[in-house]
Amino acid sequence: MQRIILFFFPEINLEGTSWKTLWDQEIYRERWRKSYLLLGITGAVLLAHHWLVDAFVNPVPAENWLWYRIGYGSLGIVLAAVVYLSQSRNSYIVSLPVLFYYIGLTALQTMTIHWDSRSPVLFTVLLPFMYLSLGAYSMRHALFFYACVVCSQMVIVSWYENDYVGSGAVLTSSYLVLFVAVLMTSNSYSQKLKNFILRQKYSEKQADLIKHQKSLNQYLRGFLSKEHYLRLKSLSSSGESILSSIEKVFRPEMKMIACIYSDVRNYTERSRNEDNLFINGVMPNISELTGIVDNNRGIPRLVGDLIFSYFDFNEHEHSLIYALRSAAMMKSRNIELNKKLGIKPIERNFVVCSGEAMVGNIGPREHAREITALGSCVNLGHRLDDYAKTNRSIPPSSIIVSSSVKEFLADRIDYHELEEISLQPNSVKDFPELTFIYVIPNEKTLDKAINDYIGGNTSVENRGSNAA
Repeated sequence: MQRIILFFFPEINLEGTSWKTLWDQEIYRERWRKSYLLLGITGAVLLAHHWLVDAFVNPVPAENWLWYRIGYGSLGIVLAAVVYLSQSRNSYIVSLPVLFYYIGLTALQTMTIHWDSRSPVLFTVLLPFMYLSLGAYSMRHALFFYACVVCSQMVIVSWYENDYVGSGAVLTSSYLVLFVAVLMTSNSYSQKLKNFILRQKYSEKQADLIKHQKSLNQYLRGFLSKEHYLRLKSLSSSGESILSSIEKVFRPEMKMIACIYSDVRNYTERSRNEDNLFINGVMPNISELTGIVDNNRGIPRLVGDLIFSYFDFNEHEHSLIYALRSAAMMKSRNIELNKKLGIKPIERNFVVCSGEAMVGNIGPREHAREITALGSCVNLGHRLDDYAKTNRSIPPSSIIVSSSVKEFLADRIDYHELEEISLQPNSVKDFPELTFIYVIPNEKTLDKAINDYIGGNTSVENRGSNAA
């Protein structure tokens, strides 16, 4: 019973889904297009037949043929225009005119055989067959058309007292041919509906896949720096698998980097004496400052209250530019936060160094990953910060740069507002050769100089495309 119901009403498969409206729109567009084309072409053919064929053949009775060709041809043209201009979105409204037009056309064509014996019997089958074969109709629609055609032909044959030429054989053959057409069009309709449902299911699966992919991207974004996330996204969008992309992005390699080392002064001592120092002061401080690094495409790493960040663009100049810019912005934001938080100021230096380092995942590949940088320039940042904490000549919350960074500022940025600090031999642990370090007293002038330089260099401004 269920198969029989589905045979006549295949749209039941759409019940309980959100696809019913989409199917109605799709079948409307198809029927609307085929209806006005079929009506217009048929009407035009009837009119042309009157002027090009009937004028020479002279069928009888002439008045019957005249109103048939001219009247029904004109009706076809009018109905085609009405359907074409119709604003209705109901598929039945656009399909009913052509349905009844072809029922009437088949009946009239059957009558012409009795008007004039020269009229081809073939057209009594060809016209309804053409209607069925050119469209995709449900079984109930096709059977309704078939029943109307058969009944009209039987009535006409009875009306003319069965003088139909070869009536029995012709009728039997035509009904068989038309029933084949009924099966064909209903099968086409059912197959079209099945394909529609398959497309919708595929679209839903694709939408779910995209949704899961977005969820995964958001999950990854929560654990990765913006720079690493963008690199992974770039590789995966080019066809790399996510695992292969992770392997490439985090593979350890030697690179020239610029790094920032910033530790809170006297945090251990203060945490013993100040309740909720971490929650009310250090945590928002770390969140804001690492956000600055992230937005400048650096890679921040946190160890307690320490913020370590490195920049490893393919162009080392870009790494230095954005490390210095980040340091200036971090110092300015640190001052603003100290005023806003209403607690004893959090003091931290911002040490900027550059050099060669091993960057990437130094942890085990099988499970936990540790993304960081290892190298002499990284250690130098740590040692310079320790030195600055004990040297009273260096003000708290200073931007401190190494000799290589100072030379870059002077040569490329033309920035010379640095204070030179002379060092005693062996002043900086592990770096006995150091004789000078440099302090930038005004972070605003540094930030302006960096921004002016970026504004005048398109390659630096579009650094994202140059990141490894």
